[in-house]
Amino acid sequence: MRDVHLAALFFLLLTLAISIVTFILAHIISLCQTAVQKIKDSPQVQRVCAVFAAVLVAAVLRIIWRHRKLQQRLQAESEELLRHRLAQQAHFDALAHSMSERSYDEAELAAYNGTDTDKPILLGCDGSVFNVSEGYSFYGAGGCYQALAGRDASRLLAKGVLEENPEEAEAPLTVSEQHVLADWRQHYLQKYVFLGALTTSGRPLAHTSSAQL
Repeated sequence: MRDVHLAALFFLLLTLAISIVTFILAHIISLCQTAVQKIKDSPQVQRVCAVFAAVLVAAVLRIIWRHRKLQQRLQAESEELLRHRLAQQAHFDALAHSMSERSYDEAELAAYNGTDTDKPILLGCDGSVFNVSEGYSFYGAGGCYQALAGRDASRLLAKGVLEENPEEAEAPLTVSEQHVLADWRQHYLQKYVFLGALTTSGRPLAHTSSAQL
């Protein structure tokens, strides 16, 4: 019986709420109709509405114009950046073939570490020297692998690091690291320009991977 009373009370409250909402909506509609009629009957209100509409249209057109100008500017900047990158790529592609094939001393590599954009980028790997200028975005200034450029990077490549712990610098490479180094040398042979042997004090460095495997 209590549930029946609660259900009846709920239904009564729901009906009352619907009636109130209906009354409010009807009143709003009536006010809107009155306002529309006043606008029709009042030239002054019509002029205000016309001015408001004109201002609104002008604002929308201005937004569209500014958006179009922004798109044009971004497109021009994008095209300029593309031209710069293509020119830069062509420059480093030319540098990739600017060095003669010969042996290079470790000390010589330091001058070709990617910081000078007018010089090629050289890298030593497993007793060999490679011109990696075509990969300037990796080995040039600010590149993620610049730490490998202008030096004998054999141990860093073998260990997969950009800086070696001084305490480990004298320890021989493990068999696994020697295999990794051999893979890196093969990668450089396939992708970049081989220049010659890497020497120290005029003596060729042994290929770490091939000598110890």
